[in-house]
Amino acid sequence: IGPRRAQFPSATDPTMTAILMGLTILFYGLGQILLKIGLLKLGPMSIDRLQSPSFIWQLVATPQIAAAVPIILVGTVFYLWLLSREPLTTIFPFLSLLFPFVMILGWLVLGEPVSWRMAIGVLILVFGLFVITTARSA
Repeated sequence: IGPRRAQFPSATDPTMTAILMGLTILFYGLGQILLKIGLLKLGPMSIDRLQSPSFIWQLVATPQIAAAVPIILVGTVFYLWLLSREPLTTIFPFLSLLFPFVMILGWLVLGEPVSWRMAIGVLILVFGLFVITTARSA
């Protein structure tokens, strides 16, 4: 008799699927914001800079970039868990929700501009996601 393992709900449970997709988007989005903050500190990248060991060290040693990598990795684990249990055509469209999430975070955290056209584009994207996901049940 071995140790008892925790029993997690199946990813095919719609509630669990929604939670895991939400976590995937949360971790990916936060990782993107951290990457951008770190890169703002380092300045624009170039081929010359990438060939410099000192720049690579700066890149790896920048706290926001160092924090972003494991955060994005955790998001990837959630995504892989979903992908292993659900059809790709069911899961992948939901990643499009990353755009509005990162757009809002970019506006709130980084002060990046958001235009009316971008907002309308997000509404179209969300409507498209609705059409795609409800087409499966029809």
